[in-house]
Amino acid sequence: MSLKRRYENCLDFLDQWEKSSQGLHMRRLASWTTLVQVDSSKAVWSRMPSMPLIGMSGEEENNEEFWSWIFVWQRFSFQQLLTWERNTCTQPRMLAGTTNQITQRLAELWKSTASCRLWIRWTLSTMGRGGSAGQQIRDEILVIMHAHDIKEIHGTYYEQWNQKLHNNTTPADIGICRAIIAYLRSGGDMGTYWKVLGEHGITKDHLSSYSRPITTEPYMVQTDVGRLIGDFEPYLGILRNVHDALDLQLALDHAKGCLPGHVQGKLQDICNMGGTGFGSLDEGHGKFMKISSARDDLLAILNNKGTEPAVIKQLLVIDYTLETQQSVLVQGLTAETRLPQLCEQLRALLTALVGHLPQEDELQALLADWTTFSESCSHKRWNSPEESALLLKALCDRTSRVVGELSDKCQTLMGPKAAFLGAAIDAPRKNIDVFVDEVLRGTSLMAVSLILQRMEPVLRDIAHLPPWQMISPIDKPIKGVLQLIDKMTGVQGEVFHTPTILLSGAVSGEEEVPDGVLGVLVRSAKEAPDILSHCAVRARNFGVLLCTCFDPKISEKLAADFANKWIEVRCKADGSLVVAACEKPATLEATQAAAEAEQAKAAQAEVKMNLTDDLSCSWCVRPDEMNRTSVGSKSLNLALLRPKLPAEIFTPQAVALPYGTMQKSLTDDANKQVLPMLQKVLNRLQPHTSNEDAQVIFEEAQQIIESMKFPKALKEAMHKAMGEVGAKDGEERLTKLLQACE
Repeated sequence: MSLKRRYENCLDFLDQWEKSSQGLHMRRLASWTTLVQVDSSKAVWSRMPSMPLIGMSGEEENNEEFWSWIFVWQRFSFQQLLTWERNTCTQPRMLAGTTNQITQRLAELWKSTASCRLWIRWTLSTMGRGGSAGQQIRDEILVIMHAHDIKEIHGTYYEQWNQKLHNNTTPADIGICRAIIAYLRSGGDMGTYWKVLGEHGITKDHLSSYSRPITTEPYMVQTDVGRLIGDFEPYLGILRNVHDALDLQLALDHAKGCLPGHVQGKLQDICNMGGTGFGSLDEGHGKFMKISSARDDLLAILNNKGTEPAVIKQLLVIDYTLETQQSVLVQGLTAETRLPQLCEQLRALLTALVGHLPQEDELQALLADWTTFSESCSHKRWNSPEESALLLKALCDRTSRVVGELSDKCQTLMGPKAAFLGAAIDAPRKNIDVFVDEVLRGTSLMAVSLILQRMEPVLRDIAHLPPWQMISPIDKPIKGVLQLIDKMTGVQGEVFHTPTILLSGAVSGEEEVPDGVLGVLVRSAKEAPDILSHCAVRARNFGVLLCTCFDPKISEKLAADFANKWIEVRCKADGSLVVAACEKPATLEATQAAAEAEQAKAAQAEVKMNLTDDLSCSWCVRPDEMNRTSVGSKSLNLALLRPKLPAEIFTPQAVALPYGTMQKSLTDDANKQVLPMLQKVLNRLQPHTSNEDAQVIFEEAQQIIESMKFPKALKEAMHKAMGEVGAKDGEERLTKLLQACE
């Protein structure tokens, strides 16, 4: 599917969503399923896989479900995991026009749909600029070729690129043009050419896969090479004008007409400040605050009701780029421990978050409190240094909870969708595993998390707080053998057959908690993960203890006293951790041996799932038809209770779908396409499947099951059964009772 067609489909979705939801409720979009196609000639996925857009009960959930699908889809396209062109011909001016349409539409919806601003802005960041230079892509390459006597001979490099540009220009052309310029500057070094292409994610296979393939390599043209480079550089500018929406200088050049002079000046200063590198903490903090000041001005314009969508479109792209730069600066300021600077950075990030998440009331309350208290507390002037630190710690804890909840929501909304789509298009596993992490890494959420991590030891030291920070606390004590490891990366993929608690060195946050590990105690705050890291999210999801020690002496004592011994770990209400020796369970070895034997036996058995045997069940049963073989105990107990009760005591009206109804629905003609898909996914589930892989499989199965259609026979049977029960036990019985009481 061409990039232009994908944008057109996205426009269709947005229009259907707006019409069907009427701003309140979203329903399934029937046309979504028309997008699944495999290009059989190349056996490559060229279109987005089919998926359901499930209507939910609340307005906000509906909106976010829809928009998270749209974003994941477009993000996959942005990452070149979906092809940009296949057996089509798209003139550059038409692609630019369609890009203008979709980005303008997104800007309109950003303005009108406050609850979805986060997702709309992220989606906009995955798309090109559009602009008015589309036709120049076709025209100017011919001007360059004619000016330097580059022949339009079939099969030669520059002619192959010319044909691609004419028929299907894509963002990849920016990388190709840069590679050509670097090649010419190097005097014909082919290694330089491929190095630059690699930096843009372009491989030899990519080049040869285009409808107008590039199968040859560039050559040194017999011309004034310096003049040729001079002609290619402005041509690169034309390509970037159409495809590159995230270059700050380009974005500023396009937006100057709608920005006040002082804002233009601030943005130009940022363009001229030499990137996100810095030589000192003061310089790094200064760059951060310079960006924050410009973002404040942009947010004021964006949130002005009178700002036009065309202006919003341009400013959102600039703001997204600035946010990414802020995040990079925060990631680089690892040595920053000064409270005033950290509080200033955190307040600036919260201001930006509130500007883009206007419906998050707790964020607004937090911003108000940080604005009121942080300056005096950071200088230890709130009554005493201890009280100042305690107040800041309370604000940090509140902020940590809010940011953690927002991160978990993003994980919940994006993770399963990325897994489902990724499996359908056979995307590399590494892209799926880090999908959410990569999205969050460039956002203010991640930056806030890092700043909170840096403030934690400073505040604990001033306020004399307990030495443990609970990243993923537990409600009940855990028992296991304490094992010392240098870093978490060293045990990735291992399975611990004995319940284990790790006392670990460096935990970057990108690791998985191994199977069999009940808790991870991180020795040092300097090597600990932040609350939004992949490891932290997984630990919270699976109820694994993850905490950081801020006192090296405690870590050293734990290692000396309990290494390779059985311990019990308990989280206390005051945030401290209690570690004590305990007896190894007497039955553990026998239990382990039996479990391993059973596991070995199960590993050789073929997994069979009942997806087609409907147990000869009916579609729907009334209470008088229920028995132990057709329904569960809750339904059956109600049915058995009814005849034993006095006439004036009623049981709830009920019908039930008996055991086998699911299989009956799967084998119905309405779901003849769903059953093979579900069987294919569940057949990947085997006894040796890891927990992580099983979760992905179940998430995919859930998406498939949610796409099932309601069999007509089931609907009719339910109506019939409900009608019969209603006629006998309907609300008329209450009317008769009331009349008797009168």
